[in-house]
Amino acid sequence: MKKVLLLLIPVMLIAAGCSQSVLEPTIPDPGIQKSVIQLPSPNSLNIENQFSVSEEIDGSQGGMVKMNESYSSETGRVTIKAKLKIHKNAFSGTENIGYTVYDNDGSIDFFPGMSFNDDLRFDIKYTGLDLSGINPEDIHFMYLDPDGFTHPVEYSSLTVASYRGIL
Repeated sequence: MKKVLLLLIPVMLIAAGCSQSVLEPTIPDPGIQKSVIQLPSPNSLNIENQFSVSEEIDGSQGGMVKMNESYSSETGRVTIKAKLKIHKNAFSGTENIGYTVYDNDGSIDFFPGMSFNDDLRFDIKYTGLDLSGINPEDIHFMYLDPDGFTHPVEYSSLTVASYRGIL
């Protein structure tokens, strides 16, 4: 299972991990402060702390696993829209493929742990966040491995609209 975390370095890093690229582990730098992005806490009426979605995907056909979730927080409505695109012939056989987004820290677990013949495409959009004081230049996608090391993840674009609370 791949665990993805939203991290700050020094302000914020976003963790994501769908690529099978071989990257060397990054030794934590004690001079750089890393912390998990805190999504707004759900209001007292909301008991959800995670949102999961999965689809049965035939590797020869490919497919899409979409999420459209939201919850109420003390500061307003938070939405999480995501989609994982699996290209045709990215793997053999049929698998139940999905991911879980945790509303307490925005981390993402992808399942099952498996290898793909082709890169996958994962898009995620958070709205309703407090991004005041966030420098968009400090945001990067990272993968956190089970041993606690971070690995950079290649991504094609990143949009941060601090004033609108969109990431």
